[in-house]
Amino acid sequence: MSGLPVSGRRSAFLRCRTSANTGQSRQIFRAATAPDLPGIAEFVADYEVSSWYGIGAPRNTPADVVDTLNEAVNAGLADPKLKKQLEDQGGIEMAGTPADFGKLIADETEKWAKGIKFAGIKPQ
Repeated sequence: MSGLPVSGRRSAFLRCRTSANTGQSRQIFRAATAPDLPGIAEFVADYEVSSWYGIGAPRNTPADVVDTLNEAVNAGLADPKLKKQLEDQGGIEMAGTPADFGKLIADETEKWAKGIKFAGIKPQ
C-alpha cells in the first residue's frame, strides 16, 4: 500500500483510476491532491486501513521527559508549514497526549490481531 502521492503518480503512469482511499471517509482524508476521493468505508462497513507514525520512548522514561517530548512534538505539528507538507503528501497531523497515542497503539494492535486470527496467519 502506498501513500496517495506515490499511488497517484503510479496510477497516472499506468493509466489507472484511483477509486477510493483506505481511510474511514473523505472528511478525514482531505488530501489536497484528491479532496473528493471517497473512503472505502463509505461502501464497506467498518473498513479502515491507515498508516501512522509516532515517537516512542523506552519503558520507565520519567513522566516529565515524556511530557516535554510530547509538548515539543505537538508544537511542531501545530506549525502551518508542517501541516501543509503533511497535507500535500496525503497526510494529516494527529497531535495528542501520550495516553492518546497509547490508545491508538492498543486499538491498532487489537484490530490487526483479529484480522490475523481470522486469516489463520501463523508465526514462521
